[in-house]
Amino acid sequence: MLMDKGEIVIKGKRIKIRNKVHYFDFSAHAGRSDLYRFVKESSPQSVICVHGDSNNTSDFSENLKLEGFDSYAPKVGDKIRIS
Repeated sequence: MLMDKGEIVIKGKRIKIRNKVHYFDFSAHAGRSDLYRFVKESSPQSVICVHGDSNNTSDFSENLKLEGFDSYAPKVGDKIRIS
């Protein structure tokens, strides 16, 4: 309603918004290049890749290893001890 008509409803009253309104399409997920950049900039001791299907996490972990990072992509049920 804000984007289409420039107004909102608060407590049952329509309020015209006079400010400019813009739409930004943000994703809640980082892309692969964003993840690589984050790892490189944060320079962690180890990276454990756990979110995504097993092919993607394994591939991402292997690429990080090629970059010199200590990286793991555990399989379902694997245990990793973090000290």
